Amino acid sequence: HRVLNAWDYGVPQKRERLITIGVRKDLNAVCHFQFPKEHIKKLTVRDIKLDRDPPLSECARYSQKKADVFALVPPGGYWRDIDPDIAKDYMKTCWDMGGGRTGILRRIGLDEPSLAVLTNPGMKQTDRCHPLEVRPFSYRENARLQTFPDEWEFCGKLSERYKQVGNAVPVALAREIGICIKKALKGERSSVGKKSEWPLSFISEEDFRRHVIKTIEKYGEKLKSYDIKRFNKNIIDPVKLIFDKTVYHSTWEEIVKNEIFRQRDKSNNNDIGYFHQCIFSYFENCEVPNNGKKGGWDVIFRRPEGILLPKGDVVHTVYIEMKNKHNTMNSSSAGKTYIKMQNQLLEDDDCACFLVEAIAKRSQNKKWETTVDKKEVSHKRIRRVSLDQFYAIVTGQEDAFYQMCMVLPEVIESVVKNSEIKTPNDTVMQELQKRADDTRTSIAMAVYLLGFSTYSGFSQQKSK
Repeated sequence: HRVLNAWDYGVPQKRERLITIGVRKDLNAVCHFQFPKEHIKKLTVRDIKLDRDPPLSECARYSQKKADVFALVPPGGYWRDIDPDIAKDYMKTCWDMGGGRTGILRRIGLDEPSLAVLTNPGMKQTDRCHPLEVRPFSYRENARLQTFPDEWEFCGKLSERYKQVGNAVPVALAREIGICIKKALKGERSSVGKKSEWPLSFISEEDFRRHVIKTIEKYGEKLKSYDIKRFNKNIIDPVKLIFDKTVYHSTWEEIVKNEIFRQRDKSNNNDIGYFHQCIFSYFENCEVPNNGKKGGWDVIFRRPEGILLPKGDVVHTVYIEMKNKHNTMNSSSAGKTYIKMQNQLLEDDDCACFLVEAIAKRSQNKKWETTVDKKEVSHKRIRRVSLDQFYAIVTGQEDAFYQMCMVLPEVIESVVKNSEIKTPNDTVMQELQKRADDTRTSIAMAVYLLGFSTYSGFSQQKSK
């Protein structure tokens, strides 16, 4: 048995369900059930068809009073995102309850999964308001969130159709489980439960995993968890966060996560630059010199049998300068790099020099045309190459970079899940929520107090 979240299996909805699989005793020897593998792509409400003003026969409606209140709630928001007096009047006795009460006046955002589809669209503590219109989701929209095809018919009164949809197991999740059951009955073992053949021929699984671990370790301080003290170390700007939340139709959880990400990510490109460069130290015929050694090149690629360049030119060594993005070099830096390459060609007439860009505008392997001392320069052996093309040259496999990208998410997830690297457990949102609950104020006020706790008016709020 295992608790599965439908969102991990092609369903645009967070819906956790305990799945239990029973196997008859006489099948134990041949039936080896393995649960389905989580999908990399996660769907959101934006991925389904949303109706415009559906008829009353297909969609429940709010009372006018409830609709007026919901009109104040932004997509992705809930009761804490509106005037506290209006929220208190709407919530009645729920106002004094403990906990976050995040289901009350909850309006689903387009770029998030729906919360679990329910059997009744009108329950106050489990509201699910439509992101584009002030109404519940229609029963048909709920069916799409459950991944039912539109041709599937539901019978009975409107309330009965809502109930049929809400009680169902999402179709996409059921299909994944069904496929695994079929494989088990055939005596097959899924790749989740057994060690599958490593798909990359140009780097071993052990080396790739080691390189992923080293890359994550490069994050250093950024792996430390954020509590509210660290979050506000340099005093955040509450007004900016209020603007961002409203303008971008975000929840407080999203805004806080984005701010933590911004603080962490200031130097993260250097860490990913390490991944792109140093992975070649595991490739045959490639060398990654220590900093400043061997001319300061990022990678040196040698092949005794020769390296074929466009138009039939053959060399035996390529010296590589790597850049993360195509636009990270100004004209002065580009000129110095070109001169460095030009000098290398003068020293070694059996080589080429590549400027390899991890994020290029397009896949390319072309002469690098730039400007040195205000003069346009180029050379057939000084080339501008996208990372996918460089992988192809080094490995001899046209789609080698694609192959690497396809296994990368699973390996990173495996490293993190197996606790080989301690990843952050941020508590900022929980601490803000507690402060808001303790003082019976909104999250917005808790955020204001991070920056303005000593300011006139705010200091009185802090002392409540």
